[in-house]
Amino acid sequence: MIEKIAFNENSNKIWKYLSSSGYTSQGVAGLMGNLYAEDHGFKPNLLQGKDGNNGACEKYTQDVDRGTYSKQQFSTDKKGYGIAQWTFSTRKAGLYDFTVGNSPKYSISDINRQVAYLVKE
Repeated sequence: MIEKIAFNENSNKIWKYLSSSGYTSQGVAGLMGNLYAEDHGFKPNLLQGKDGNNGACEKYTQDVDRGTYSKQQFSTDKKGYGIAQWTFSTRKAGLYDFTVGNSPKYSISDINRQVAYLVKE
């Protein structure tokens, strides 16, 4: 059975960003279908295995943003994170550098930065 994707504010931001980046509507739809399969809601702060436990996701995000959970810890913990559930160490390190490690500094859960990183990848 095909599941209908429920659009929300985040999905609309993703659609607009990808469309403005030159992807066709079909390409955007395909990519968004894959993102939805990862986290069922386009949640930029979703931590693997913690769907429905927003407290754990928020704490993890805050710890990464504050630096109490280092880039090294974040990139090697093997926990999927964000809209694409980045897990592999070099990809998570890249996400970290693109957000928290950037100037100006962004939250690791910034939806716009995550989509920009996805396109950059």
